[in-house]
Amino acid sequence: EKPYKCPDENCDYAAAQPGNLRRHYRSYHTKAAAKRQKKQEQRIAKALLADGLEFEREVRVNYCQDTNKKYAVIDFQVFPEGPPATNILCVDENQHKSYGIDCDVRRMGDIVTALRLAGTGGPIRFFRYNPHGFRVDGTTKRTTKMEREATLLKTVRLAHKEDAAAGRDAVE
Repeated sequence: EKPYKCPDENCDYAAAQPGNLRRHYRSYHTKAAAKRQKKQEQRIAKALLADGLEFEREVRVNYCQDTNKKYAVIDFQVFPEGPPATNILCVDENQHKSYGIDCDVRRMGDIVTALRLAGTGGPIRFFRYNPHGFRVDGTTKRTTKMEREATLLKTVRLAHKEDAAAGRDAVE
């Protein structure tokens, strides 16, 4: 049982020990934590700009009244060159180890629902980017940030090309 709940209204984190909750709060909800996280996001913003991709930062998505959370903040919305699509880029520092994947999946579902209810059409894609080392099947993988950023940009560009090709096919 995890009786210690994070006081942030947009966070589902709960801990069994009060010290774990304090550590979580310091790591994710203080000004120092925000600066640390924004530093990684700023690096990605520079990479997107250098690659000529258009985007908006800190996009707020308001939830409907039926949920206990009011909104989500998306790190980046990257705009495709072709037909309308909603491409959401999340900077997942340290693979979001402080909470389970189910929280991220629920958040993505809530965001998609809110966007659809607001009238957003076209495909909605999530790009999840981790600027740090990561684990796959229990094994730590290490690549340079430059390699990870290049892969991210290549993946976003590929999605934009697919959107553009789909738009041309629909017109023809």
